[in-house]
Amino acid sequence: MSGPPPKPTAQLKLSGSWRGARRKDNAPVGVPDPPVDLSKDAAECWVRLVAVLAPMRVLSPSDQLSLAHFAEYLARWLKATAAIAKYGEVLPVTDSTGAVIGFRRSPWVGLQIEYGLMVRRYTQEFGLTPSARGRLEISGEQQQDTTFSRARALG
Repeated sequence: MSGPPPKPTAQLKLSGSWRGARRKDNAPVGVPDPPVDLSKDAAECWVRLVAVLAPMRVLSPSDQLSLAHFAEYLARWLKATAAIAKYGEVLPVTDSTGAVIGFRRSPWVGLQIEYGLMVRRYTQEFGLTPSARGRLEISGEQQQDTTFSRARALG
C-alpha cells in the first residue's frame, strides 16, 4: 500500500473529514487498562500519555498494545536522555596509561536517537504531532487543553 497510513476514525471525525462519516469503526471508545507487565517507568509514562490522549477521545480498549509500546519507548527515551545529562554526549578514550587520546560518542546517544524515532512514530499514530493537532476540531470544553498543557503533561 503506497502513501501514508490511514488515520484512525476518531481523528477523521474530529478533523471533520468526510471520510470519517463513511468509515465504520467498531472499536469502542474508552481508555484501555494498562498491561500488568509494564515496567515501573513505562507505567508512569502510561499515566502521563492517557492524561493527554483521553481528552482527545482517540483511545479505545483495543489500543492497549500500541499504547504499551508507546509508554515503553517513551520511558526508555527518558532514561537515555537522563543518562546523557548525567554522563555527557561524548566519552574520553584513554590509552593503557590512562591518558586521553580521543573522544567517542556515548552509547546513550545512539539509544536516545533510536528510541526518539520510535516515540515520534507513536506520537504520529496517536495524533500528537503539530500537523495532526492542527487538523483536529476542538470543542469548547476542550479548548482549555492547549498544546503547552499537553507538553507539560508529557514532561
